[in-house]
Amino acid sequence: MKAADLLVVGGGIGGCWTALTFKLHSPKARVVVVSDEAPYKRSALVKLLKNPDGKLEVFKGKLEEAGVEYVEGRVLEVDSSGEALLQQAGEKLRVSFGRLVMATGGRPGLLSIPGLNLKGVFTFRSIRDALALSQYAKPGMRAVVVGGGLIGLEVAEALVRRGLKVDVVKRVPGVLVGILERDLSLRAAEIFEKHGIHVIAGRRLEEILGEKRVEGVRLAGERREADLVVFAMGVKPETGLAEALGLKLAPSGAIAVNRRLEASVENVYAVGDCAETLDYVTGKNVYRPLGSVASESGEVAGRNAAGIPTEHPGNLRVQSEKIFGLRVVSLGLTVAEAEALGLKASYLKLEPLKEQPSERGCQMRLVVGVNGEILGFQALGGEAVSVHGELALTAVRKRRTVGWLEEKGFRVVD
Repeated sequence: MKAADLLVVGGGIGGCWTALTFKLHSPKARVVVVSDEAPYKRSALVKLLKNPDGKLEVFKGKLEEAGVEYVEGRVLEVDSSGEALLQQAGEKLRVSFGRLVMATGGRPGLLSIPGLNLKGVFTFRSIRDALALSQYAKPGMRAVVVGGGLIGLEVAEALVRRGLKVDVVKRVPGVLVGILERDLSLRAAEIFEKHGIHVIAGRRLEEILGEKRVEGVRLAGERREADLVVFAMGVKPETGLAEALGLKLAPSGAIAVNRRLEASVENVYAVGDCAETLDYVTGKNVYRPLGSVASESGEVAGRNAAGIPTEHPGNLRVQSEKIFGLRVVSLGLTVAEAEALGLKASYLKLEPLKEQPSERGCQMRLVVGVNGEILGFQALGGEAVSVHGELALTAVRKRRTVGWLEEKGFRVVD
């Protein structure tokens, strides 16, 4: 295979953005993206589960339109001399490269328990995962979803809408505990329970039961009937190739990078779920396996790889999803995140001075530092909370205090 000026290992959001950005600034360069799955947005997996007959939007065409070559295959080896071993359609071939981007993504989190190999056990990380679960799930089945984050709840919603009975198993009370304060987390759990999701908190999944296929689960010594189990516990960075190349790993286990998204070996960059990023508020390194993080990192890495010195300003986490009609918004830092990064923080209840009919039932929380600086925002409610979230996002980006939001028509509730 002809030498590549830029070789991207992985076709996720981060890898694709890096390739497209590099090609934009180096139009004559040869850019190759290698992935064993067609590039797509991870959010499309839930849509595929909700509507198995729907069309999955992929980025392959966009890459080709930009002049980026897409190779469906796997990178088996990479060495520091600038050569990689690929496997494509059963054939192994070598390609040399000038610059390398590690965008190997993450692998799904699992528990080390008996029964993982039974038929009816699924992860939810790839197109293959989504299609397999979609084909297996039938109305009337009993499903256990392990994990109460956004992905776990979206999977649970899709299964409920398809006529399944769904238990969501978590180790701590509430749902979305990583992005909501405790009171909002518990409130969200109550709302989702009313829509048919049974949240089982504080009880660890110990075993998946069955002879050849899933017949039940054991939770803290108690058996519950089940026909399928879905693990949606987040991801861990996939760093096998990076370690073989000698790249330095961060304490989180992800690839360590600087503000230019450069890894510890010259001419190697790392983006997406395999790499760390920088937090906007504190400037510290964090691990955030999110699509928005990957795209921002990809743009910075692509510019630097093209010879345009660019430093990442830091990522500001923004998550917004609608589950059973409830809009969930979380951005910036939670109190727990802030404290883990060395900041003293607390949260305040917030409401608009003039509540509109569309805002009834809306609950908002503002995370603040010791001097009243706004560090984060969370909300549950209708679509109006998205508008409030945009204002809060501006407040965090511009490092405003609570008084600034009060001037904009909000009040803090004791």
